[in-house]
This record gives sequence, C-alpha cells and structure tokens, in this order.
Amino acid sequence: KENLTRGDHPVYTAPEIRNIPCVMTNRIKLIGTSEVDFVRSDPAGVYVVCAKGEFFTELTLKVLEDKTNLLRCHKQYLVNLDRVDEIVLQENLLAEIKMKSGLAVPVSRRFLKKLKETLGI
Repeated sequence: KENLTRGDHPVYTAPEIRNIPCVMTNRIKLIGTSEVDFVRSDPAGVYVVCAKGEFFTELTLKVLEDKTNLLRCHKQYLVNLDRVDEIVLQENLLAEIKMKSGLAVPVSRRFLKKLKETLGI
C-alpha cells in the first residue's frame, strides 16, 4: 500500500497481512489467510480455524478485518468467502454459513446485508 504524507510527516500504512501469526507454546505458527476457514473470538481470545486445527492469535478481529480479505459476518466472527460452501437463510433475517470443511459460522442480522452485497446477491 502507498505511504501518504500529511504535511511534512509521512504516514505509514501497514501492508496487508498474508500470514496470521498464531502463538503456540514455544513457537509462532504462520497460517496463510487462504488456508483460514474463519476466525472467531470469545472471552479467552481470538482463534484462527483452518483444516490444521484451531490456533490462538494475539491479533484482534478488527486488525484482521482491516488487513486481510476476511469478511465480518458476526460481531465475533470473520469468514473466508473462498472457503464457504453455502449460506443457509433462517428466520428473523439471520443466516448460517456452512464451510467446505463442514463447520458452521453464524451470520447476524447486522452483517447479512453486507455479506449479500459482497457476494452480489
């Protein structure tokens, strides 16, 4: 991304994240964003879910939303649209995303419209 200037001071724009650093006992595992099914948060932290398992990351959902191609579908979930198998529409403008892995991710009313727009629905 391009660095912009504000007055005489350059403003640094962080590059896009292609590998998400996940903290393990004595190492840091890098998970490519293309491998990610979804990212979820809970009171214990933020977890990257992929075919290899579920991994803790110190990055926030907001950072991952801003710096990757992952799309927010719920206040606690980001999803990789390339790994989506189907979207099941439910009552009360809710939905559930079925991943190619067989896992399910909730879609809240708040983010359903954006999901549909992104997919051209």
